[in-house]
Amino acid sequence: MLKQSGKIERLLRQLPTSKNIHFAGICCNSTILASCCNDMTKYNPFCPFMLQHAETGVIDKYFKNKYAKMYQYILCGKFKVRDRAKEIIVIKTNSKNELTNSKCCLFCFNIMKCFNIKTIYYSNEKGIIIKEKLTDFVPDYESSGIIYIKELIATNKIKNIGFLTILFRS
Repeated sequence: MLKQSGKIERLLRQLPTSKNIHFAGICCNSTILASCCNDMTKYNPFCPFMLQHAETGVIDKYFKNKYAKMYQYILCGKFKVRDRAKEIIVIKTNSKNELTNSKCCLFCFNIMKCFNIKTIYYSNEKGIIIKEKLTDFVPDYESSGIIYIKELIATNKIKNIGFLTILFRS
């Protein structure tokens, strides 16, 4: 666990000030290169069956101009992303503007791996920022979207989601 170091403090100062948000930012050298919040009005750019999570939204926002036509190859592991953006920070606040648990779900974790993110910062339920290498991170949460899609697959309501299948594996 990390205490709020100078680097984290600089990142936190760049966050939106609104309450009840789930925010993600892609970082390089303590600078947020792109940011995004959960959006319940948009579908996930990587899976049309799910709503946009902050983590996938920011990855899409940052990498879209460079790699939009390559998404399918990146998600399949046929193309390796090489970019200076190697860190992602994920923060969630409640109505009192306090940090709450923002550990990412299995789907977002797999997207981050595909885009070669190396380090994740996230807030825990005690309001402490945790820093982990993505290789050490263990997602222990499946979003309601993932659970729904797994049910659709199990009941054969979705026949084939092709390369997206890899994003739902533990």
